[in-house]
Amino acid sequence: MPIFKAIGLGVFILILQFLVPALFEELEATVIAFLHGARISAEAASSLAASAGSTYPHSVPPSATPPFSLPSVPLHNP
Repeated sequence: MPIFKAIGLGVFILILQFLVPALFEELEATVIAFLHGARISAEAASSLAASAGSTYPHSVPPSATPPFSLPSVPLHNP
């Protein structure tokens, strides 16, 4: 019967009116929490990188050894 379909549609619309704002509020809260965590992670990584850069001002640690050099072999001209 068409009247029951119309009543069902009306009830469905009323339910959506009450549920959709709540869904968007939860979605907004989730996105805000995710972005807040991402910001904290980025700030922590930035401060770690800054502190690592300030430890070695010349970007070479003092305990670094010079690169390995190959032994030179004298060339013989016969």
